[in-house]
Amino acid sequence: MDYAIQLANMVQGQTGVNPPVGAVVVKEGRIVGIGAHLRKGDKHAEVQALDMAQQNAEGADDLYYVRAM
Repeated sequence: MDYAIQLANMVQGQTGVNPPVGAVVVKEGRIVGIGAHLRKGDKHAEVQALDMAQQNAEGADDLYYVRAM
């Protein structure tokens, strides 16, 4: 969860009216996907993190953390 908060903090002030959001997908204690919503019209942090986890061919039993500021 701390890393999701760090990702959200990194985009603070860049997201316009949208809240800064960070997302992390963890499997067996290892990060397999991350994301941060940068601006309106871009993929949301959750989608980015899940896309990355899917590209890493990880299963559906991943643990998922999201943090909106």
